[in-house]
Amino acid sequence: MTNEQTTTPIPAAAPPQMNVGLLRYVKSHITDDRRRIDMTLWVREGSASGGWCACIGAWAAILSGQYRPGPYGLVTLDGGRVRDEWGACRDVLGITEEMAGRLFPLDGWPRTYADRYRRWPAGRAQITADRIDHFIATSGAK
Repeated sequence: MTNEQTTTPIPAAAPPQMNVGLLRYVKSHITDDRRRIDMTLWVREGSASGGWCACIGAWAAILSGQYRPGPYGLVTLDGGRVRDEWGACRDVLGITEEMAGRLFPLDGWPRTYADRYRRWPAGRAQITADRIDHFIATSGAK
């Protein structure tokens, strides 16, 4: 008899499932009123439309129904302050930390989208919508 040791491989963590439907909902929401998007902040009240203005991640959190906008950023539905807004936004979208780094900060976007966003304020909603489409098409890799 031999004393063979067998090992069972530990399965790798399954990649998150990107919530494409929620991303498309964000895209539709921001293109319905171009004043709703501002990639330089999480969320603020009093945009030119009289409503809320937010970035992709914050809109995803709000439109998911799990969070709402508050006076200093995202809050839970019962009014509690969200300490990790980045994580909350990432989790509702079902994306990794690396993917969030390519979607949430403007500096994480491909240069063509980021440059267009910075140079064309009136077109920011459509540029952001195009960025969301590209993110979906590349499965968050770009």
